[in-house]
Amino acid sequence: MQIGRRIYYDNTTGEVILDKGEMEGDVLQTTDMQDIFSFPVLSERNRDSFDYIDLDFGAYADRFKQHESYKVDAKTKRIIFL
Repeated sequence: MQIGRRIYYDNTTGEVILDKGEMEGDVLQTTDMQDIFSFPVLSERNRDSFDYIDLDFGAYADRFKQHESYKVDAKTKRIIFL
């Protein structure tokens, strides 16, 4: 099984809070609530202050390698590589 990146970001600024990365092999897709309970960086925040996007496995692979940082456009939910 292959699971693409799940990226959690701040609703106001688009700054990335957590990038779970890609996974493959014997893995299971988690829900956002499971992630919130598993990651303090999410559970310590108000749930209304962040959102997430799911990317297909391999999506933007070259761009993630080329760019050191990125954020999410909170309105369009698209990645902005910096």
